[in-house]
Amino acid sequence: MSAQYHRRLHIESPAKINLFLEVLGKRPDGYHELETIMTRVSLCDSLSFENSSGDINVSTTFVDSNDSRLIADPNENLVYKTLARLRQCAGIQRGMQVKLNKRIPIQAGLGGASSNSAATLLAANELWDLNWPVEQLNSVAMELGSDISFFLFHGMKLCRGRGERIEPITAHFGTAIVIVMPPDGIETRLAFGKLVLPKKCKKPDSILAALDSGDMNSVAVQLHNRFSDAVNELSPWPKIIAAELKQTGALGGQVTGSGSSWFGIYKNFENAIQATQTIQNRQPELRTFCCRTIPW
Repeated sequence: MSAQYHRRLHIESPAKINLFLEVLGKRPDGYHELETIMTRVSLCDSLSFENSSGDINVSTTFVDSNDSRLIADPNENLVYKTLARLRQCAGIQRGMQVKLNKRIPIQAGLGGASSNSAATLLAANELWDLNWPVEQLNSVAMELGSDISFFLFHGMKLCRGRGERIEPITAHFGTAIVIVMPPDGIETRLAFGKLVLPKKCKKPDSILAALDSGDMNSVAVQLHNRFSDAVNELSPWPKIIAAELKQTGALGGQVTGSGSSWFGIYKNFENAIQATQTIQNRQPELRTFCCRTIPW
């Protein structure tokens, strides 16, 4: 066996939150036209990759056992699908052994699977010696899912279309947040099923100006997500979570993605740690994560 097959790579795969998410309408291809501002956060999954001469194998461990029941078939894992599709596009017969440790909750609107897929594209590109530019990897990403493209590029982004049309945002947005996950996730299809399209779409101009100014209070006031009403219909937890975030001093809070988790913006990390502990003590059924946004 060639020495190249023993090469290994470890990657931390971050979650994301949506500071702004508007649904503009339905497209001819069946997808919805979106306009969203996303940023990475320090809540991460871990992936270990080892080059192999054999097939693709993905083993997954879960920090929370509730998530394990949502992935019954390893071949349905987006990491597996990503490697299989990249191998097909590159016209190669190479294997990969992957160990995925899931910390990011599933069906939470945090983009964990998309982040894992982007990390997999970057890792396989290196370990399989493809040397593809990121734009070429992005062509595969767009086939596999809407948010994967965002995770291939650094920094906060304004994303349009299905999420694949990406514009950089130069604002520096590093702040403390608390993410709160209800006991049950929400499937994206169910959230879209409850979605009511607006007669007049909200524009991101105000929150973009707030981000540019660096005023966290202003950013917190401008948080917006069109799915918030749909998520409220599907679960009793959003009202409870919103109240907890407000009572523990969040400057503002909102659902992320199509749910089911929420995030709150806090003045500093000390306040966020205290809020995390308070919410955990008062609402032990909730999963609560204290983290930071990643500005780069």
